[in-house]
Amino acid sequence: MSNIEALVYELYEPRKLYLKKELIDPGSLLPNELIAKTCYTALSPGTELGAYCGMEPLRTDIPAYPRVVGYCNIAQVIYKGGDVTKLDIGDYFLNFQSHRSHFKYSENDFFIKLSGATIKNQCAAYLFHLGYHSLLTGRMQQGHNVGIIGLGTLGYATSVMSKIAGAATFVLSNQPSHKALLESKQIILLPKDISSVDTIYKRTHQIGIDVVINTSNTWDDWALALHCVNKGGTIVNLGFPGRDQPLPKFNPLDPRFLYMKNVTIKYLTALNRSGFTPHEQRFNMERNLLYILDLMENNVIDAGEVISVEIPYIDLEKQYLLYELKKENLFSTLLNWQ
Repeated sequence: MSNIEALVYELYEPRKLYLKKELIDPGSLLPNELIAKTCYTALSPGTELGAYCGMEPLRTDIPAYPRVVGYCNIAQVIYKGGDVTKLDIGDYFLNFQSHRSHFKYSENDFFIKLSGATIKNQCAAYLFHLGYHSLLTGRMQQGHNVGIIGLGTLGYATSVMSKIAGAATFVLSNQPSHKALLESKQIILLPKDISSVDTIYKRTHQIGIDVVINTSNTWDDWALALHCVNKGGTIVNLGFPGRDQPLPKFNPLDPRFLYMKNVTIKYLTALNRSGFTPHEQRFNMERNLLYILDLMENNVIDAGEVISVEIPYIDLEKQYLLYELKKENLFSTLLNWQ
């Protein structure tokens, strides 16, 4: 068998993105390994643009550069070892590989086997999972009022999951381009301004926001989150307040909010991927993704709504630059590797 030439995007330093070549030898497969070719990858714009532009890294246990980019991948099995039983040649599966054309994979690594005619849109399942996981982290309940700060990919995906879960859902953003889409789902778009707090109180029978999901990094939006949240409420940071920002001109731990309101602040942290029985851990990444894929299969979620455009894989850097310009309110981008 001939070697497979894989194309792999690697970021050597800020704004130095290369499509390098790696060789994969099918003859070197271990019994529990397979080789897959990527069909589609989806961008996670905030994470990937942060890496591309050189924002401070979120983790200190791995080098900032060089690094691969991307983590939403749908691939098809083209070779497999003799002990691989969960996937067959020709099967499609969702995984967390980066933007690359081919890769070697162990059956013991995390994946979800896919079916159905809309596999390309299922590439965005993990982006909805982040919103779903945020709501679970905030202990949102049916009947709660949820406020989501920011209308990027994750802000929109979170608002959809919030509405499905039965919450009155408010999105605070100064991006009006998706207003009609939100209104079609009975999601209320309000300006990203403290004056919106009064509007929310009037529309929620003087209750206000029980759970705030903050998708932003800016200190202004953190201040807005503190103003929006109810007494005894919860703020979940899906973004990273203060990342790549100058020092704030206010106290981000102001006791007027945290002490007087008794606010709970949580960060979205990693979940166990699989391995526990439901009674030991009801929600993990595998079960959450299977739930979201079921919603997609039953047309409860239209995953295509978070894909603003589909482009050939070779144009990835052009798309990063387009995101950086912020002339359009783009959601995710689908890279076609076929």
